[in-house]
Amino acid sequence: AQRRYADADEAFGRALRIARARGHALNEAETLRDRMAARLGQGDVVAALADGRAAIALFDRLGATRERDALARRIASVR
Repeated sequence: AQRRYADADEAFGRALRIARARGHALNEAETLRDRMAARLGQGDVVAALADGRAAIALFDRLGATRERDALARRIASVR
C-alpha cells in the first residue's frame, strides 16, 4: 500500500529463507502468495504468476484446498 517495494522484496526474501530452512511449507506458501500481490503491484506479472503457481503447489501438497482455490481464482483474474 505504501509502495515500498524494495523493503517488501527484502522482507519476503527473508521470510522465504526462514520458512524453507525450517521446513515450514505453509509459511512458505503464504509468503509466496503475498509476494505475488506485491509483484502485481509493481507490474511484474511474470514473477507474480510464478510465485502464485509455486504457492498453489504448496497449498495443494498441504491439502489447503480453500487457500489453493482462492489463489487459483486470483491468478485466473490476472491473465
